[in-house]
Amino acid sequence: MLSNALCLHIKEMIELQSGYEIDGIKNVLVLNRDDFKKAILNPAAYEQVENLWVNQNMIFSAEEMRLLRVKGFKYIPREFFGKELREAAE
Repeated sequence: MLSNALCLHIKEMIELQSGYEIDGIKNVLVLNRDDFKKAILNPAAYEQVENLWVNQNMIFSAEEMRLLRVKGFKYIPREFFGKELREAAE
């Protein structure tokens, strides 16, 4: 699980790069499976998503990828995760 400090860092970097405030409703950050379930697999929440950033270390089924593509998702740049997380993932 990502630390709160790292999640905040990623959120801030995306907000600076995109100009959007990550509010978890229209502008959504998917860092793990729980985030995915809340934002994408929940029909009421999915309907409201306008901008979507996804952790590129996650693996999705064909149907899950279809749902992401419909929303025009973007992968979170690897450099936003910091050296510590990249080392932990190896």
